[in-house]
Amino acid sequence: MNHPWSRPAASGSAAPAKCQSPSHTSTQVCFAPLSRAEIQAYWESGEPRGKAGAYAIQGLGAVFVTGISGTYTGVMGLPLFETAHLLRQAGIPVWDGKLPGQGESTE
Repeated sequence: MNHPWSRPAASGSAAPAKCQSPSHTSTQVCFAPLSRAEIQAYWESGEPRGKAGAYAIQGLGAVFVTGISGTYTGVMGLPLFETAHLLRQAGIPVWDGKLPGQGESTE
């Protein structure tokens, strides 16, 4: 990598057409300088294959990341906070404060 910053981006809309509210997020990921040996070893691990940006921030690739500016879940592919916000705007409940199985009758 010649430049230490990667910029994953995501956008989406989760509302009926009459109240559509498109959203866009951008996250900057800063990488440490990597030696050829580190790059080769990471490639040989198999992890970067099939990944946008050729790294997995939730896996081995995290050891090369020196900083993130933006949303971590956006780097993984779906900015969850922003998605939940769009769903709420569309009137779709996201979380009622209960964990799965809580508050259900056992009878």
